[in-house]
Amino acid sequence: MHYLSYYNQLLRQSPSNEDLCYIIEFVKSYREVAADQLLRQSPSNKDLCYIIEFVESYRVVAWNKLLRQSPSDDDFCYIIEHVKSYREAAKARLTQRTREDIMSDIRKIVGKL
Repeated sequence: MHYLSYYNQLLRQSPSNEDLCYIIEFVKSYREVAADQLLRQSPSNKDLCYIIEFVESYRVVAWNKLLRQSPSDDDFCYIIEHVKSYREAAKARLTQRTREDIMSDIRKIVGKL
């Protein structure tokens, strides 16, 4: 199927992060273009996990950005479960979490209540 015209229309309408993640997951021929766009528009940790899982050519960039955004245990567990090539790195980061990292996550959760 030819998605170019649809994708170009979407780009003109400022696609949401959710739109781009959908493309990354289901439209293989546009994964790299969607990942590039997503990285430019404030991706969440979940968005970065999608890039790491589905877009091999952007894994290093997305991984480094994820590490700068204070990833949660859930983020690392997602990587461990879905991305074999990053499994050991995510496991190592998961076991290195400090008390401050854990308290930061707790404060974020409490702040949402």
